[in-house]
Amino acid sequence: MFSANKTKINWIEGFFYKAIHKIYRFYHDIYTRSLVKQFYEIGVDSLVDFNVIAHSPENIKIGSKVFIGRNVILAAYDHITIGDGCAIAAGCKLISGNHSYSKPLNDQEVEDYILEPIVLKNDVWLGYNVIVLPGVILGRGCTVAAGSVVTKSFPEFSMIAGVPAKTVKIRNDFN
Repeated sequence: MFSANKTKINWIEGFFYKAIHKIYRFYHDIYTRSLVKQFYEIGVDSLVDFNVIAHSPENIKIGSKVFIGRNVILAAYDHITIGDGCAIAAGCKLISGNHSYSKPLNDQEVEDYILEPIVLKNDVWLGYNVIVLPGVILGRGCTVAAGSVVTKSFPEFSMIAGVPAKTVKIRNDFN
């Protein structure tokens, strides 16, 4: 008798879980569609996953066949350009503005910020939780290891890892 009641409770919990999950997906589908419409440009066959946050989406240009994972933050205080075929894993942060540190924090004004564009050329892959800071240009085919903090630019086909990120090797398996 106990197992029958437990089955009934599991069925009810499952029903409510599925209903709440459908509402959640519906809300995020609407949010994602409205966010994508605000981008300056987005190419065909690009996919923006749930819970992506974009500051100043009008400064963001996304190429074709791009994947942007869950919980990505695109802080486009200056421009962010993402080339064709890029993959940005969940939890990444692309931040195109920073404090200048030339004055104490309480004396800083808007002009005291460093604003520099971020450019990801075609076929760049960012692993889980990568942070890309202002002024970074990643050349075609760069791969960045999970958890790396990219503070400077790298040439094409670089494999990058670390905090701060450094070149691990240059790929030569490309065509």
